[in-house]
Amino acid sequence: SKSSNNSGGNARDMNFLEQAVESLQQNTWTSPLYVDGAGWQSQEQAPATPSQADGDMASSATTVQQEAALKLFQALGSNTSATNLILQNAQMNPELHQALAQALDQNSTLASVTLRNLTASGEQEAAAYQLPASVFNSEHIATLNLTKTTLTEAACDSLSAMMVRQHLTTLTLNDVQMTHPQAFFQALAKTTSLTTLKITNKGTTTWSPHTSSLLQALTVNTSITTLHLEGLELNTDDHATLLANLLQHNQTVTQLSLRQNALTALALPILVQQGLLHNSTLQTLFLSRNPLGEATDSSVATKALSQLLQQGTTLQTLCLV
Repeated sequence: SKSSNNSGGNARDMNFLEQAVESLQQNTWTSPLYVDGAGWQSQEQAPATPSQADGDMASSATTVQQEAALKLFQALGSNTSATNLILQNAQMNPELHQALAQALDQNSTLASVTLRNLTASGEQEAAAYQLPASVFNSEHIATLNLTKTTLTEAACDSLSAMMVRQHLTTLTLNDVQMTHPQAFFQALAKTTSLTTLKITNKGTTTWSPHTSSLLQALTVNTSITTLHLEGLELNTDDHATLLANLLQHNQTVTQLSLRQNALTALALPILVQQGLLHNSTLQTLFLSRNPLGEATDSSVATKALSQLLQQGTTLQTLCLV
């Protein structure tokens, strides 16, 4: 039955959390610490039928799991063996938020932190969840992956300061809303430690008014080697010119992904003639999911690609599909 299936899943979740807490306390946990709160949400939203008792049991199970997660965060603070935290799909009540903040503030070994799709609960449920400041204040986190979150002006400033402190090497921003992106762009131009930057946009409005500033900052950056700019709607002639300028002057990027940016056939000659033919470092270029061959002037794109292949560059891999 559904009730027994939920019960079995709850038991497995609880068993994992209890083992993880014990291992963290003993400093023997070395694999990625993966905490998925999807089950908590489904249980909290479960209907009261077929009986109110079933609803009460689901709510109780959720509370127990959140209390176990609370103990896990508390154990993580003093732990010295875990290096990778992945937290996703969790409704963060004030107690969990505070425990996570303290754990990140106290822990000295976490080098990679992934926070995906976290939402506020309790009194703050209607508001967007605000990440703890300790996420950005850590001197040990080298890899930071954020998905579906909003960064306030203070958080943007803290992230920028983190980048300038020169210990962050990998940053992934998937559907991240920024209220003060200019601080981020300034840090992007200054950082010398960041080697991988991945920005993917599927629904936020952060990047649309600021893509020019983003591309200009990346043009003068001297540390990034892997750059993914996906879903940013870089579909104007101005965008193509800025991308070409980036390719011409940035001599550190070796892998570039421009997937799903609505780039047309008319953009390709600009990228090739003004950018790629003057670049001596790029090895891999992804142009997938762009309408390069759908326009009536697709022959323009074909000629540009022929020119690129004939004249030769450092490019080793070109993906168009």
